[in-house]
Amino acid sequence: MILLAMVFYVVVGCALVAVPTALVQGARYGKDETGRPRAVRNTGLAVVGLPFVLTALGVYLITAETAQNSPDLWVGLFLWLMAFAFSMVVLVPLGLISFWFGKLIGSSKV
Repeated sequence: MILLAMVFYVVVGCALVAVPTALVQGARYGKDETGRPRAVRNTGLAVVGLPFVLTALGVYLITAETAQNSPDLWVGLFLWLMAFAFSMVVLVPLGLISFWFGKLIGSSKV
């Protein structure tokens, strides 16, 4: 139940930031000197970096709240890895679809 709550927390919290960021960055699509899309770095940070931080914070808060003594390192690490992995299953396709959709919007501008 805790793992499900963590995944829900991370997915909802990050979708509120990652999807608009991916849309805006996709719409502002442009290429840098190397020919790669300029917005990929910012979109990647929003889609992967934010869940990383939120998952770490959430697991810390949950283990600190539920443990009477100091939280077991392996339990916290397991919770963090599982919540992060399950969150990525939802957030990475969501971010990529949003970036692609934003790119379509950006390329259709006159």
